[in-house]
This record gives sequence, C-alpha cells and structure tokens, in this order.
Amino acid sequence: MNKIFKSAVILSIIAIFTFYADISLAQTQGNNDNISNNATTTEPNEIPEEIQVIINEDENITANDLEIKEPTLLPGNPFYFLKNIGRTLKSSVTFSPIKKAELKLRFTNERLMEIQKIAESNNDPKLLEKALDKYGQELKKIKETTEKIGEKNSEKNETFLNKFIDNQIKHQKLLEKIGEKVPKEVFEKIQENQQIAIQTLSDVPLMFISADRFQEKIEERMENQSGSDFKNFRNLEILKELEGKVPDAAKNAIKRAQENTFKRLNEKIEEKENTAENFTLYIKHIGGDTEKHMDTINNLETINDLRDKNASMVVKNALEKAREINIGRIKNKIERMEMDEKTEETTKNTDDEKYEKTATFQQSSKEQIEKAALMIEKAKVNFESAKNNSALSDKLNSASILIKNAQIHLEKARMAYVKESFGEAFGQSNAAMHNANNAIGIIAKLEINKNSEDEKDNDSKNEDEDENIEDETNNNDTTKNDDPTTIIDKEQLCAQVITPAKNQKTGECREFPTACIPHEWYKVRACEKNQTDPNYPIRPVDKNSNTNNIPVE
Repeated sequence: MNKIFKSAVILSIIAIFTFYADISLAQTQGNNDNISNNATTTEPNEIPEEIQVIINEDENITANDLEIKEPTLLPGNPFYFLKNIGRTLKSSVTFSPIKKAELKLRFTNERLMEIQKIAESNNDPKLLEKALDKYGQELKKIKETTEKIGEKNSEKNETFLNKFIDNQIKHQKLLEKIGEKVPKEVFEKIQENQQIAIQTLSDVPLMFISADRFQEKIEERMENQSGSDFKNFRNLEILKELEGKVPDAAKNAIKRAQENTFKRLNEKIEEKENTAENFTLYIKHIGGDTEKHMDTINNLETINDLRDKNASMVVKNALEKAREINIGRIKNKIERMEMDEKTEETTKNTDDEKYEKTATFQQSSKEQIEKAALMIEKAKVNFESAKNNSALSDKLNSASILIKNAQIHLEKARMAYVKESFGEAFGQSNAAMHNANNAIGIIAKLEINKNSEDEKDNDSKNEDEDENIEDETNNNDTTKNDDPTTIIDKEQLCAQVITPAKNQKTGECREFPTACIPHEWYKVRACEKNQTDPNYPIRPVDKNSNTNNIPVE
C-alpha cells in the first residue's frame, strides 16, 4: 500500500511539472515557429519534383514514424529541465526491466526528434552537441537495461525487439539527414553518435536471438518500413556499417541480409524502364555517404555482369550512368575539401576544442587509420599495374579520383587523431577505406572485362585454327588411310592450364588448375612467390571431369 501511495505522489508531481511546462511552451512556441519559418532549405531547386518525392519517402523520418508526439519543449528552453525531471521520475516508478527498456527507447526517439528540430531552427552548435551527448547516453542505458532482463524468449521481449530494430534503422537515416544540416564543428559528434547507435543495433538483438534470427528480423523490418522503390539503397548502407560491428559469428548472417537486399533493389530497378531512369536521378540527389553509395553501385553492376545476357541493357546503362554521376559527386567533394583546407590554413583557429577521449575509441580510430593506409597502398599498386596496360590506361579516371579522395580523407584522419578528435579520425579513415576499396573494385572490373575480351578473341582464333587442322586431317585421312603408319590417334589429350588470378577483395594470388576462376577473382600475368597460398596446391586435371567447374574456395 505504501508503495502504491509513493507511486501516486510521484505521478502527481509529474502531472504538475507537465502542466507548467505546457504553460511555458505556449509563451515560447511563437518564437520557435518564427525561427523555423525563417530557416533556409537545403534542398536544391533543380531536383525534379518526382525525384524529390521519392527522396522524401526514403529520407524523411517523422515523430509519427517513431510512434511519439511531435516535440514542442526543446533543449535551450528555460523550462526544459522539467521535461528531464519527468523522465527521471517515470524511470524511477518503472520496475520491470523490459518496460524500462521500452521507456529508454522512447526517450531516445524523443531526444533525436528534438535534435532534428534544433538543427532545423537555431542550429546552435553547443546546444546540438549537448543534446547529442544526452542521446548517446540514453542509447547506452538501453543496452544496460536489456542486459538485466532474465527471461529472453518471451512475447513481450519479442515485441520490444521488433520495435527496437525498426527504430534503430530509422535512427540511422535520421542521423544522416541531420548531419547534412548541422555546422561543421557538430558533424563529428553526429558521426560519433551514428557509431554508438549502430553498435547498439548490433549488441541488443544478439542478447535475445541467434544471428540467423537477427538476419530475418532486420530484413523483415527494412521491408516493412515505408519508402520508395529504392529504399533498399539506403538500407544497404546500414547493413554495411552493421557488418563491421557485429561479432564474427554473426557476420555471415549480415552478409546474407546484404545479398538479399541487393537482389530486391535490383528487381525494383528492373521493373519498369522509367524506374531505371529515375534511379540515376535518385543517385544524383540523394543524401548520405557517396563512398558507401559507390560500394552499392559496384555490387549492383557485379550482379548484372554475372547474369550477362539475361541482364536488362536498360538496367546496365542506368547503373553505368549512376556510377559516373556518383564519381562526379565525389570529385566535387574533393574540390570542396581542398578549398576548406586552404581556408583553414589562412584562418587557423588555435583554440581547438577537444572532445572527450576514451581508450576504446582512440584504439579503434588508430586501427582504422592503419587499415585505411594499407588499403590505399594496395589501390595504388593495382592502379600502377593497370596503368601499364595500354588498353586500360584511358579508363582509369574514376579509380584515380577515388584514390586521391582516399588520400585526402586519410590525411584528415591523421590530423584529427593528433588533435585527439578520435570521432573525426575514425570517420575520415572509414571514408578513406571506402574510397580505396571502390578504386580496387573498379580496377579489378576493368581487368576482368579486358581479360574476357581477350579470351573471346583467342577462342575465335582457336576455332579458326581447329577448323584448318580438321580440314588437313580430313585430307590426310582420304589420301593416306591405306597406310597404317599415317593413322592419326583420335583420342583426346587433356592439358593442364595453370591460371594465375588475384582476389579483388583480399589481394591473395592463386594459381588455378583450369582457365575457369571464381567471379570475385581476376586473372593476372603471374603470382609472386610471397603472394601465393602454400595451402592451396595445384591439383592435377582429371580428364574425365568437367573442366568448366570453378575451384571451390
């Protein structure tokens, strides 16, 4: 009884605080509306209306999408502390761990929508940073609360998990959108919170379910969310980030989710001719990370290359154009970055604000910088090798731009690390890796296409030679078939064809025992001794086997 009385008193206090908060809001709402109305839009006027509608479907996340009310009392308001007191009191009278986790999830939704409102109105850097810190803390509390849940396989937990995954997918899109509006000094904090959010999306579901069930649920949530025909383009960015956060045991499950999502996106692009055309305009104007976009476009092109003749030429042309558009966007980004560097040199701010550093984030940013440096070196080696091939040298402009962009990002990452801005260091080095990896992919694709053309030419020559040999053989048979010494042994001879090839992702070089290689490999002239895998011996060719079989990894 005493416990019920205390809860009733606390709830009464909450009601009083809420009442006075609403009064204060009525006094300040007009000012907020004026600020919001005066905010300038960031959307370029030249976007076709049809494309803008499609982009809005995929980018705009509302309070209703997160099942909360539109925020009215915002950080910065003198009465905002009442809202925080209300949250604290609600948490204190919620005793069930799963109910508390649901409450924390609602708080993260509210705080993120408040951040969006601030970004759209006064855009105060200090206010935004403080609000983002509170959002990050709330995310960590969700994880702490779910760790205390005893029974993992209950219906209530399943309901919470579905909502949590759905909300966190939307959080990633909303953070990306907010990042386009905030001042430069706040962008690092946005990136830091994106990393916290994606790590939370990785950790919480795997406390309850297996990796395979997580794959099923995240695919289901992504498909059930509203959006355009191209919504999976943005979903693939999230899955790619998630792959880098989940434990090794769950990586294959997330990769399978990516493969299925790629297929769904490809099917949508193929549905109608105007859909493929709209996709190129979508790529031109959609927000987000252009380096990650490059990954997606390259993978879509690979899917269609594997299908070869069955692939629609409309889709192939649309993807090629999309790649060119995205390369142009990356090039413009390089130019803006170079201009920013020059501006920073002339107006250098000696009062650098240092963000709070943690040993974990410092180490992860250092490792990411090292990985990026190795990836760039690999891209440069591949580029120089391809440049020596006269048939490819004039097609390497895209790869050159990507390598240059990767080097700029890496330099910025190193500078940020020295300044102890580990969030920026991680983000910049991650961008460097994406660029370098895309450059490697483009070079490999060009070499594969060139080798395929060479093989076709060789096959054509061999066919002509075979026809000539057959004619000569026939002549010999008719003129000398009475002489037993001139009889030709017609038993087929099977020769081993050693084919050196490199894996475009790992750089590993192997010598395959046939001319057939897996699709993720490309042929090279030779493998250096230190590149070959001693655990992959060359197998003799069985003349009774099907020589078209691809060696199994």
